[in-house]
Amino acid sequence: MDFLFPLMDCHDWSEASASVSWYIGTTANCKVLWCSGLGCPGDKQACAIFYRNKPFPQQRGIIMLMPIPIPSLIDSQPIPAKWMDKLETVNLRIQAFQDRWDRPQIEQFVAADFSHVFQAIEWIRATQPLMGNRFLEWGCGFAVVTSIAAAFNFDSIGIEAEPDLIDQGRSTLLDWEVSAELFEGNFLPTNAERLAHQASLPSLGHPKKSAYDKIGLELDDFSFVYSYPWPGEDQFHRAVFDRFAAPGALLLCFCGPNDLQLHRKLSPPPPSRSEQRSSKQRRRRRC
Repeated sequence: MDFLFPLMDCHDWSEASASVSWYIGTTANCKVLWCSGLGCPGDKQACAIFYRNKPFPQQRGIIMLMPIPIPSLIDSQPIPAKWMDKLETVNLRIQAFQDRWDRPQIEQFVAADFSHVFQAIEWIRATQPLMGNRFLEWGCGFAVVTSIAAAFNFDSIGIEAEPDLIDQGRSTLLDWEVSAELFEGNFLPTNAERLAHQASLPSLGHPKKSAYDKIGLELDDFSFVYSYPWPGEDQFHRAVFDRFAAPGALLLCFCGPNDLQLHRKLSPPPPSRSEQRSSKQRRRRRC
């Protein structure tokens, strides 16, 4: 069995490849599952390697996600005036929505730093290998991030439990003149609540059914997912993504001001020869 070990500065492989693959090559010491540096070996990018003769963690609770550092300087990248105007306008709409007095407040609706998210998605689009073009926003609210992804030519979908916010999100799509789809429902896949470490997490408070049947897709059909977890539930969002997303997919979490976290779900390593032999022996015994 092999053990997954995320290494942040590995560039000594003999058979690493610049091509995008979930299993790139093998050296005397490790099997390279995936490398985010398009010029590896040599680039100091986040890499994932497997060391031999260590137990591979498959038990519940082990999250097979590789962190990908987002450069701290991306927030200094200029946003084109066209999109900056749209971000400023939608922030004013959100403020007016939150300041209204004639309707109850939606307690779980809080706006992210959309300028920072815009810059992060632009950087991801330019630098990160993607296994497909489908983008999903969990709890899309005004669908600002859904619209940003659509502006970068993703096939963008947003899920939101509150009907009022779905209406506001559709207005954002019209204002931004982008093509995306919004679905009312719960962004959690069926039975995902079993992964929660606390029963009181805000993401568990929506009585709506999971929206994936409406969409006609499962979470593992998306290559890129965005979420804004409440404090203390980022671990839960990662666990849900780890359980239901496809290997190679990306999860971007806005965890607070200047705190964007990007992870890629990893593939399990190919079985060793001894494992293959053991599996064949078990099948023979069953027969």
